[in-house]
Amino acid sequence: SVIVRKALATLVSRSVIKELKGVASKTQKVFMLYDLEPSTQVTGGTWYNDAQDYDVAFIKILQHQCYKRIKERKYCSTKTLVDWISTSEISNTPLYEQDVQQIVNTLLYDGMIEEVEDMSVPTGSDTLYKVSELSAASFETPLTNIPCGNCPVFDQCSCSVSSAISPYTCPYMKDWMDLF
Repeated sequence: SVIVRKALATLVSRSVIKELKGVASKTQKVFMLYDLEPSTQVTGGTWYNDAQDYDVAFIKILQHQCYKRIKERKYCSTKTLVDWISTSEISNTPLYEQDVQQIVNTLLYDGMIEEVEDMSVPTGSDTLYKVSELSAASFETPLTNIPCGNCPVFDQCSCSVSSAISPYTCPYMKDWMDLF
């Protein structure tokens, strides 16, 4: 096994092969030819970051931006959203129609948007989406943006006034409270 490791290290240093860590097993290494693109089964696809972690923040940003765009335009298709995302530089990662359709589907399942069924709106062959009348005010509420939900040190936070990390000393909490 020492010979195999040395051979692999030599091939990696010469850029003949590259080493990847798959999303299925973070401890297992995968080697492939240097010039090939790995399969989404190995990398996890668009929704995983470089550290191979599920990128919840990226998904939330895309959901929010797609929702805002549909609300601004009244009606949008997935293709329209893809074109808009690529020109607006919301994402450094290239997004394809199936990726944006997954984001649209999450908004559909959450009841934030709905398919257009109004026959007076020209749909062509693309399905159009509009903001759901029931959700128009529910996407952003004060509680959906509470800083504690995204805090990286939440587990160290204490409600004690004398604690170094607490709602009393949190600048994000202060900014959030100033909204009211």
